[in-house]
Amino acid sequence: MISTVSSATTQKSNSTTISSRTQHLWILGIVLVLAGQMILLKIQSGDPREGLKQAIAGTLLILGAALFGSFVTFANTSPSRFNFPTGETMPSQFVWRETWILGSFLASIFLAALAIFLFVKFGESTVIILIWIASILFLFLATLKDVRIARLHLREDWIYPAALAGLLVIAAWTRLYKLTTLPYNFDGDFASVGLEARAILTGQYKHIFAFGWADIPILGYFPPYLTMKLFGDNLFGLNTSGVIEGLLVIVGVYLLGRDLFQPRVGLLAAALLTISYAHLAASREPTYIDPVLFLG
Repeated sequence: MISTVSSATTQKSNSTTISSRTQHLWILGIVLVLAGQMILLKIQSGDPREGLKQAIAGTLLILGAALFGSFVTFANTSPSRFNFPTGETMPSQFVWRETWILGSFLASIFLAALAIFLFVKFGESTVIILIWIASILFLFLATLKDVRIARLHLREDWIYPAALAGLLVIAAWTRLYKLTTLPYNFDGDFASVGLEARAILTGQYKHIFAFGWADIPILGYFPPYLTMKLFGDNLFGLNTSGVIEGLLVIVGVYLLGRDLFQPRVGLLAAALLTISYAHLAASREPTYIDPVLFLG
């Protein structure tokens, strides 16, 4: 009895210490991110130290994000990734105590910092691009430690993926219908995005770590570039990027609603988004829907 009370007291004390430490790290992480953002906003085009300032800002953003999530806990009996939890799950340990997660994350940070240093020192090269891609892959690997995909029980669950597939068919048809002529006015921003994507397509841009129209990074023009490469160097190829991104957003909303609540909620949210006027308009355009997909 005494040992049980002592153990409970120790756990409570540790929990209080961890909670206080978590709050401090979160605050420090937010401060670092804001500092990095302020540096980015104050960089002037043509500044001789532009590369160095971007490297410092990027480092602050990475460190801030790492600190903000450094004490996230995960469940001891976590359900499969695509299953809705049916019972209470108790936090067991911190994610950084997992060798897989910590190792992959540190490898990602090291490679990202190395890519930034080499870019500032020597400029863009194929090696630097490969190092940068490797850092992204290691960061992705760090999230796969606890991912388990459950089997689909067809007798019980077939209705939800079937209904979602139906919604995607409706969404695709309404967004592809007269894609090159509706709306009748072709906004200047869309034309500028198309010209930038075409410049990548024709090889006019030799670097990907650069800025294009409206000081948008060249990487931001890759979605329309890819669809123009696949579906044609024309308005259809340009606007198809928005269609594909819009469909992925619908899938993402369904998964989010299902994971947070239940499949029925996710399906309802996806249905509402399918007939949403704002989403319909945005997903027929080659730009502006990108942040919804990539930040979501």
